[in-house]
Amino acid sequence: MLPVRNPHYVRDWWDSKVSATSISRYQTNGFYLPIPDVSVYASAASFFKPNNTTYNAGFIYLDKNGNEFNPDKSDGEVFKPEKGYQLELGARYELNRMLELNGSVFYIRKHNVVKTIGNKTIENNGAVEEKSVRAQVGREVSKGFDLDLTFRPVSTLEIVGGLGWSDRRTIASNLDWIPEDADWVTYNEDGSINLRATNVPRATFYTYADYTIPKGVLKNLSFHLSGTFTDRIYSDIKNDVYEPARYIIDAGIFYTVNQQVTLAFNAYNLLNKKYFEYTTRLAKPFHFMATVSYRL
Repeated sequence: MLPVRNPHYVRDWWDSKVSATSISRYQTNGFYLPIPDVSVYASAASFFKPNNTTYNAGFIYLDKNGNEFNPDKSDGEVFKPEKGYQLELGARYELNRMLELNGSVFYIRKHNVVKTIGNKTIENNGAVEEKSVRAQVGREVSKGFDLDLTFRPVSTLEIVGGLGWSDRRTIASNLDWIPEDADWVTYNEDGSINLRATNVPRATFYTYADYTIPKGVLKNLSFHLSGTFTDRIYSDIKNDVYEPARYIIDAGIFYTVNQQVTLAFNAYNLLNKKYFEYTTRLAKPFHFMATVSYRL
């Protein structure tokens, strides 16, 4: 099958579930209410994550109250651990295997968030040097919803669509102690304490269709088509700098002979869209791949 591009609509830990490999404690409780054709669930989870930052003499450290401290003289602890919780409510509806609808809403909050809030020039024994300022500024909040629909009008055709929307923000209430005229602040410099997150899309949408010819000369010939929409991704909201929204389409044809030999042809980025796959890496333009596989 043609791989569907990750639409990012499933939350990264922060926007997806808690990553068990990155936390020391994770607790969750939930319940399910099976009803004919409908299932409803709710869950609550909490997490605790030690802040393993290593002391660096090139930084100035501020605790969550805005007080400067030297981790090298405080038993090695740099920042207090992050804590947080997640609440989620979802439902699933299934009608005779022809139609399936899943939806959920979620709310996630993290406390004791650490950010680099700016650079400060200081004088040390007559020498002037610039240091970055790291502060345990406050909390981050993420909320949103996911929806996906699967439609199977016949057994050999499946059409899938999914929509995700999330709003992730830093609620930096612990920055109130920073003077409004502090020229060394580059984070939250306009006085805002409700900042939308950068480097993540707000909305995503994907579609996918898969059809296999069930009989005749072309039996087992399959056609696949997928499309992924990614909302604009901001790198600097204040200066309106962002990666434009995009819709990427892929397609594929597969043919299986005697359940042993599979011929495949995949075409990627059919519209030849130019975009950055990572911050400094351009995604591949239109390209294709043909393969032959044999199963013993």
